[in-house]
Amino acid sequence: MFLLDFNMVYYTITPMKPVSVITKFDEFLKARRLTFEAVAVGGTALALLGVITRETRDCDILSPDIPEAISKAAKDFAREMASSGFELGPNE
Repeated sequence: MFLLDFNMVYYTITPMKPVSVITKFDEFLKARRLTFEAVAVGGTALALLGVITRETRDCDILSPDIPEAISKAAKDFAREMASSGFELGPNE
């Protein structure tokens, strides 16, 4: 038997260009002296690789552990984006 145990953070997003949002999140983390590496899958991964350029509504990120500081930063980032008119919200 083979078991994988991954934590997944899943956000549903107003249609967006993943490269743009992830770049902004990376800058947000850098300003807070935080770093995070994760595995993107699905449409977001294809966009990051330059295979597609279309918008997507979600950003699927796989990672064995998402540190609490990164999880909090993601929520802060979503609030900051919302204040500028771009809604990011968790998909419950």
